[in-house]
Amino acid sequence: MAGGRRRPTTTPIARLARAVGVVALAALVAWEGSLGRYSAASHASVLAVIVSVVLLALVAGRSRQRASSRTWAGGIVRMLREAAVWSVLIAATVSWDLASFVAQSHSLPTLSRILGAVTDHDWGRALVFAAWLVLGLYLTLGERRGPVARAAGEGPPRERPSTGGP
Repeated sequence: MAGGRRRPTTTPIARLARAVGVVALAALVAWEGSLGRYSAASHASVLAVIVSVVLLALVAGRSRQRASSRTWAGGIVRMLREAAVWSVLIAATVSWDLASFVAQSHSLPTLSRILGAVTDHDWGRALVFAAWLVLGLYLTLGERRGPVARAAGEGPPRERPSTGGP
């Protein structure tokens, strides 16, 4: 292991819970993909996912972050400030849509038309929904660590006490 860290050991129940969670998310993605784009059930499931992720963040978040929320948010702000590529990408996206709306031409489709062509298909809706779920879970739980990882000493490196020798 790099840096002398041991991998955290998980209990069989924790592995089973993780596997059940992955299967449940895969089933949710497949079901969401099978729904119509404008159906009430698809809107209700997206709302249920949003509420679930917010509740999960509240429950899983207390005392499990590697850094305080303020430090974490400050790191994101610094990263965005330093990443000029993101600014260019956002400006290009806005410019594309603005040019598409002004031109009103089918040869220059809007991004929503392109995304709509993908989500017209069941597999497209399932893929977009899965990407949305993964991004949401990463943003919600990405910097958090569980009790097993905390017990194993994972997280920011700690200074070792001096032994007095070289």
